[in-house]
Amino acid sequence: MRKVTRSMVGRCAALFPISSVIACCSFSVCLAEQPDTRTALAGEVPLVRLVDFAAQQLELNIEYDPAELRGSVHLRLGEGVSDAQLWELTNRLLASKGLTTIRMPGDEALSVVGLTKARTLARIEHDEAWTEAGHAQPGFVRVRVSTRFRPSEYLRAALAPLLSSGGSVEEIVSNELLLISDQRPRVIQAIELLELIDRPYGTVVDEIDLQHQSAAGLVARISQIADKSETVTGEWRVGELIAETDDGSILIIAPANEIEWWRSQIARFDRAGARGRRTYVPEHHGVEEVAALISSAVETSGSVPLSVISDALTGSIIVTATDDEHTQAEEILRRLNDAPASSRRPMRTFALRNRQAEEVLSVIDGLVAAGIFEAQTSVTGQGERRGSEPAADQRGSQQQPSGSDQDRGDRAQDRGAGPPDDVPSGAGMYPDGELPALSITADLGLNSLIAIGEPLLLDRLESLIEDLDIRQPQVEVQVLLLSLSESQSRDLGVELEGLIRAGSISIGLSSLFGLSTSNGIVDRSAGGSGFTGVVLNPGEFASVIRALETLNDGRSLSMPKILVTNNEQAVLSSVIQQPTVSINASDTVATTSFGGFEDAGTTITVEPQISEADHLVLTYSVSLSSFVGESSDPSAPPPRQQNQIQSVATIPDGFTIAVGGIELLTEADAESRVPLLGQIPLVKELVRNRSRSNNRSRFYVFIRASVLRDAGFADLRYLSDVAVDAAGIDDGWPVVEPRIIK
Repeated sequence: MRKVTRSMVGRCAALFPISSVIACCSFSVCLAEQPDTRTALAGEVPLVRLVDFAAQQLELNIEYDPAELRGSVHLRLGEGVSDAQLWELTNRLLASKGLTTIRMPGDEALSVVGLTKARTLARIEHDEAWTEAGHAQPGFVRVRVSTRFRPSEYLRAALAPLLSSGGSVEEIVSNELLLISDQRPRVIQAIELLELIDRPYGTVVDEIDLQHQSAAGLVARISQIADKSETVTGEWRVGELIAETDDGSILIIAPANEIEWWRSQIARFDRAGARGRRTYVPEHHGVEEVAALISSAVETSGSVPLSVISDALTGSIIVTATDDEHTQAEEILRRLNDAPASSRRPMRTFALRNRQAEEVLSVIDGLVAAGIFEAQTSVTGQGERRGSEPAADQRGSQQQPSGSDQDRGDRAQDRGAGPPDDVPSGAGMYPDGELPALSITADLGLNSLIAIGEPLLLDRLESLIEDLDIRQPQVEVQVLLLSLSESQSRDLGVELEGLIRAGSISIGLSSLFGLSTSNGIVDRSAGGSGFTGVVLNPGEFASVIRALETLNDGRSLSMPKILVTNNEQAVLSSVIQQPTVSINASDTVATTSFGGFEDAGTTITVEPQISEADHLVLTYSVSLSSFVGESSDPSAPPPRQQNQIQSVATIPDGFTIAVGGIELLTEADAESRVPLLGQIPLVKELVRNRSRSNNRSRFYVFIRASVLRDAGFADLRYLSDVAVDAAGIDDGWPVVEPRIIK
């Protein structure tokens, strides 16, 4: 029998809107039993009111921040739920909002906190009270459990998939205690699984007699495989191997279900011809050549191929093979080490692709001079033979030939070119006919290095050449030369001329400054340009006035480009050559001849160096010179003014720097006047000519450097195509067009 009491309905109405509650609480009464209280909810219920209602129903002490309990939930609990089910439902809804309930250490009240903070705030439960279904438990718990039989690492790996992303399994004491943290239903599920898997082993002890391998070696190898099994395959191998003292058998201690795995591993490796690893060090020959010889000459006896690894760092060879294969490798190495010295001097040719042979040889010469590299070098193929100077101790130990051969030997030694052609190999140049450990000759015609010497030194030389023969990136340098000029000049002058007659005497007076042309006294006409005015009284008086102002603005722009290799120098030069004469005077005659040229103009030198992160260290020099004025003597060059700027700057790839900014300002005032009259106020304006000029010139240089690194020169090809298109020229390549084929 069920009924709804008024007191319960009133209490529920205070918590929820009437529209959200169909039947708030109901209970049935049975004789000698506690009331079975059930709650039916329907509609949209605010989360904070649901928590309050659940706490009131279960008579819980709970604390929370109302600001965190935002939002509502939709419920359809037509059949109703018990108080315990209501609390479980409340915790699930809180978890869906990223919240949960916990008990903090030393406090029995419940607290609503975020799921991310629950693991650090919840107290550790150690009794069985948290599992009681009849008591309202927190939604998130931390439980301490003891392990009995299985290792804690194995148990942790088994329990981890059952936990949520916010849960964890922690090891408190190795192989003794685990701390499980998560929402309460998941923790209960994890502990139930723990009780099933944490069971005692059925231990089996078995002794295996070995037929071919040593017990200690097999125990170490199989134990290592078992340790890596969990990491690689996720399978946990339980058991232990013990090598007997006689080294003829192994004891297996493992569970019954694992014993077969341990037996199979022992049978797998305890066989005839088991593979072992050994290290070999060639004494005279190169590591790569010896390794290739062993790989091709050793006959393998099985399906597993021979493993040969060249260790260039230590000059050794690591071979993994059977005992029979190792015997063959040892025989090959012994035969090579016992070979006569004459057969241990092979010759190799190293073709250089990115750098000049003479340049690489100069680096080797520096190493030889410093005593780091022992070799004798020479150059052949073009021009005079050159070479490195032998080290001081080597020169002192060499015997000098006698007679005419000594002079040739001295010259060959100075060039580092070895003995002369007509001197037998090793005769006179080296004591007891002993040849140098390594001889290097640069063939400039083929741009290659030819080396003869011991294989180990040839290997060292090959590694050195690989490091040196690297294609340097190129840098495109764009230079913009900008020249600006401004000039202003003003001219103002007055010319007067008159004729005075006194009887038969005629007197002519004039103040002339070249403003006009004259065909006779008082016959004037205006000349030049600008504002001019002429006043004429024929035969007696003439006056000419001229005013002229000249303005000039000039702009000269030049933008050359040049491609330069890293650490090389690029020069951009634009100069004017002024010829000069040379006069040779003697007692009788003087002759004049051509004396050469004097240069004046702009010269720019740029040397880029690519540093880390494609930063460019630019070493640049800008020189600006020009001829000023006329030469004072025909045999002397005209005067020249020169301005120079040089510096070192670091810029990112593709950036532009502005240098120069040289500015020259010239101002000049000139006046021509009649003496005495030119100093009288008012009158002086009629008897003088004035001119004023202002000249301003500016010069700027903008330098931009871009690194070109593409291995296939695609960036250079793109820049070239852009320049070809901008110039409007045909590159000569045929154009491929589609064609319809029927």
